Amino acid sequence: MGLFRHEDENEPRNHSSCRRQPADSHFLVRELLPSLGYKALSARNGKTGLEILHTTPVSLLLLDMQLPDFTGLDLLRQLASEGRKVPTILITAHGSLEIAVDAFRLGVQDYLTKRWTLKD
Repeated sequence: MGLFRHEDENEPRNHSSCRRQPADSHFLVRELLPSLGYKALSARNGKTGLEILHTTPVSLLLLDMQLPDFTGLDLLRQLASEGRKVPTILITAHGSLEIAVDAFRLGVQDYLTKRWTLKD
C-alpha cells in the first residue's frame, strides 16, 4: 500500500488524471507521483497502513485490493466508519464489476488493473 503526502500541503495541486492502463505501480510510486510533488510512505499490510493513516496526514492512498491481512475494501470500510475520506486509487489484479462498484461507493477516485505477464 502506498500512502502519499504532497510536499507542500498548502499549495494547490493540479488534480488532472494521468492514466496508464494497465497500472504499473512501480511507475506510479517511483516516477509519476514524486514528479508531481508527492512523498511516498508505504505499508506492507492493512494494519500498518491504518496506523499510518491515523497518525500522518496523507494526500493520496494507492491501495492494493489484496493486502496480507485483509482487503483494500475492508480498509476503506474502516476509514468510512471513522468518517475519514482519503483520495484513493484502488489497484487490483482481479478486477470485477462488483469490486469496482463497491470501491466507488466507498469513495475511490480511480480503479486500475495491475499489469501481469505469463512466465515461461
